[in-house]
Amino acid sequence: MKTTIDIPDQILEESMLFTGAKTKREAVVAAMTSFNRRAKAEAFLKRIKEGTPLEIPSNEELEAAEIASGNRAFQYFQASPDHSTK
Repeated sequence: MKTTIDIPDQILEESMLFTGAKTKREAVVAAMTSFNRRAKAEAFLKRIKEGTPLEIPSNEELEAAEIASGNRAFQYFQASPDHSTK
């Protein structure tokens, strides 16, 4: 998404320095990604402290998802032109 925003030079320069970004775009994306990750972690911890039940999948659900994922990868592999079985 293309957006025009006014970011103070010092803040953007610090973001580029701390993220190691070579472009302004990389710095903004890295900063936003870091912010979102931190916000999600804080929200998760807040839910735990409040005693909100967590929706943790069962072992069977995890295994089913893993099998489904493996089947999709296998089907993709078979469908690719370099790996078709003739």
